[in-house]
Amino acid sequence: LWNYMTSKRKNFPVLYKAYSHLSKNWVVRLGSQYGVDFVVYRHHPALIYSEYVVLVLSAQNGNANGRLRVWSDFQCTL
Repeated sequence: LWNYMTSKRKNFPVLYKAYSHLSKNWVVRLGSQYGVDFVVYRHHPALIYSEYVVLVLSAQNGNANGRLRVWSDFQCTL
């Protein structure tokens, strides 16, 4: 399964690491409709609005996804 996912998406290991870290304390949902990787909630999404959106940038290839970096990209570095 790991090989299949990495063949479909090159940055899958970085996304998985971010997801597994966030899912310890947050409810994590896909953020593609907002132009980000994840949207995180403190409680169930039906009960509360999200407080944060997460854009995952790898340290080796930060601009490979074609997005320009701005200061808000670095609000929280894991």
